[in-house]
Amino acid sequence: MPRQNLRRNLQVMCLTLNALVIIYPPPAHVSNNLIDFVRRLLSVLLLLATILSPPPAGQLLPIMQRLDPAFFGSEGRDLFIAIENQRYLFWLNTGELPETLANITAEISFALERLNRRGRLRRRWRMCKLSPINRVLLTVIWLRKYPCVDTLALLFDISPSTVSAIIHRIVPVLWHFFRNQVTRPSVAEWENMRGHWRSFPDAAGFLGAMNDAGNYNMTERIGPGTHNDLPPDVVLLADKVRRSTSSAKAKKPALEAQAETLRHLHQLEIEELVLKQCKQELQLSGEIAAAGAEQSMYEQVEAEELREFDPAPTSDTQTAAPVSNQH
Repeated sequence: MPRQNLRRNLQVMCLTLNALVIIYPPPAHVSNNLIDFVRRLLSVLLLLATILSPPPAGQLLPIMQRLDPAFFGSEGRDLFIAIENQRYLFWLNTGELPETLANITAEISFALERLNRRGRLRRRWRMCKLSPINRVLLTVIWLRKYPCVDTLALLFDISPSTVSAIIHRIVPVLWHFFRNQVTRPSVAEWENMRGHWRSFPDAAGFLGAMNDAGNYNMTERIGPGTHNDLPPDVVLLADKVRRSTSSAKAKKPALEAQAETLRHLHQLEIEELVLKQCKQELQLSGEIAAAGAEQSMYEQVEAEELREFDPAPTSDTQTAAPVSNQH
């Protein structure tokens, strides 16, 4: 094991250095205190390498081998044979009956064996642990109930990676053979779908979370007058859609343009506020100037009124002559 080799190498290195320090005398310019410190340090490292034991070998194994030591690969389970007699539960989980599922498998079996995941002719044959009908059953259950990949791996006794490969392989084949049977409701049918939800009287359907944002972006526009026609007063409910990297990259130029537009609008709002503030300052300055002029006029009028009621003395002054008493 790598950790055991590391521990062994550390022990050998500490023993070698300790032996070299003991055998060879130190140089004359090196103090004895430093030599003693190095010896103690090597002794401590050797002690730690001896005491600290590596983890058990079982902890170094993958979790699958730790939980199931006798696991040597999945064999696959014939789930179709196990549940074909429970017709009602079969229909609830697949939306098909055993006979119709067998017919679907017979119709697409040639494509399953001769075409690869990209729809091209297969150049080399690959063995699969599940029969074609069980592969179709797995895919239909996933489309109907959307269970976790781990749950399907447990039901069919295969690995999660095999489940993912089967789903990616079967879904395009099913779409290739049966897409002509997928029709869009007419406007009248959309109108008849309304009224099933008390809280949403105008809702005619629900878009679940089985599709990601990339699939929604590839869908044509839905609405009145478009190819996917819809009455103007009918709405479709939708769950929160997971973001996809491809859709985010595709929307990046539009988002940047929108951000630039918002920045431009914000700049215009700032300029408008500055102009409004300047206008208010000019108006306030005009009011202050008008008030100053009015105050000057009042002071002038008041001064004139004071001069009218209190005239200044004339220049001809009258002097009283002294009167002498004449006897």
